Amino acid sequence: MRTHKVLLSEGQIRRQVHKIAKRICVDFRGKDLVLVGVLKGAFVFLTDLAREIERLSLYDEGVQSCRIEFMSISSYGESRKPGDMRIELDVRCSLNDCNVILIEDVADSLETLHRVRQILLERHPRELRICVLLQKPDCHKRTDVPLHYVCFSIENAGFVFGYGMDEQEKSRGLPYIAAAQ
Repeated sequence: MRTHKVLLSEGQIRRQVHKIAKRICVDFRGKDLVLVGVLKGAFVFLTDLAREIERLSLYDEGVQSCRIEFMSISSYGESRKPGDMRIELDVRCSLNDCNVILIEDVADSLETLHRVRQILLERHPRELRICVLLQKPDCHKRTDVPLHYVCFSIENAGFVFGYGMDEQEKSRGLPYIAAAQ
């Protein structure tokens, strides 16, 4: 691993995940919830968020239940139009009339989130919200993608990794978020 700078510590992340989980528990109190994580980058965030939602729901009036699902999306090769995506792994349950939160690691251009949101809306959820670990507002190319829950907003950070996000498929297991130097 090359030299890097820690942007967000393990403690900072833990505290912010707790805050977001509390907001979700309030917003979906007494309701069933489906969390849909976009692989691979969101898996650590989704895991910690789901644990915190479940923990809060045990001791307080939180969500009724919390189901975890995953999607894996990839861009098509050169033979297809830019922006086209292929679903490599899809959710395994019906989302019809469900309360769904799409979980993503980084909201940068918002192109992927826009497309995944469209795919999920076609499945007729009762409600669809988006939760992201990191927002990079200086990279947004779209303005039509609502981000309902944002843990951190960072600008001019460059490439980040750790806490599920990779640097050439490495460093996903770091407990903090770092930027390459």
